[in-house]
Parts: sequence; structure tokens; C-alpha cells
Amino acid sequence: AGFIYNEFFSLPMDIFGTTWHQPNSTSGNIPDLTRTYAFGIDPAWKGAPNELDFYNSFKMKMSIVFGILQMSVGIFLSFFNAMAMKRPHSVINMWPNVVPQILFLSSIFGYLFFLIFYKWYIDWPHHALARHPP
Repeated sequence: AGFIYNEFFSLPMDIFGTTWHQPNSTSGNIPDLTRTYAFGIDPAWKGAPNELDFYNSFKMKMSIVFGILQMSVGIFLSFFNAMAMKRPHSVINMWPNVVPQILFLSSIFGYLFFLIFYKWYIDWPHHALARHPP
């Protein structure tokens, strides 16, 4: 997780160089829109006034994504385990257990998973909804 947050034992690292620059001391930081940060979080977030809000939101969303992925792997492993056992009762018990679990996980948490990545993917400053929110 240290590479995602650009930290090493809670010390900030600047591996790829920030995409923000400060032309003078009065205007604040301005983003370089010609490139994006290569991997993880831009080190310019360190010391920002909303740093804690941003990091807490990011960590919460990442824990949801990892939790959904872990639950999906567990369900699919139970499916493959039931198929590999080749006993009649394990295959019969697979359908009332695994199929509802997959349907519930994909309908509720899959939608949440999709919305998290959709929000990250949209370029909000240039999006039509940013000018006229619903």
C-alpha cells in the first residue's frame, strides 16, 4: 500500500515528480494538464488543506474494492471446489448456495464497485454534469 500512497514508513516519496506546479506564492498550485501522475497518489496532496478528507475517502473506497474482490474470489473458489469434489451432494448443494451468493454480490456490491470506478474515471472538471449537476 505504500506505493499507492507514495509513502515509505509514513514518509512521503516523490518518485515520478508531481504534476502540480506553483508559478508564484500568491496563486497557489496549478495542475499540469498535459500529463497525469504515473502510479498512486500525487505527492502534492501531502500538506494540502483537504489531505485528510482525500486520503480517508480514497482508503475507504480502496477497502471496499479489495473487500468485493476478496468475496468474489471466495465465492468462485467454493464453486470450483464443489465441482472438483464430484460427489452428488456437493454439486446439488452448490446451486442453492453459490448462485444466490453470486447474484447478491454482483447486484448490490457489483453496482457499488462499478460506481467507484466510474467516479474515478470521469474527468469531472470537463464533464457536463460538473457545470449542471442533477
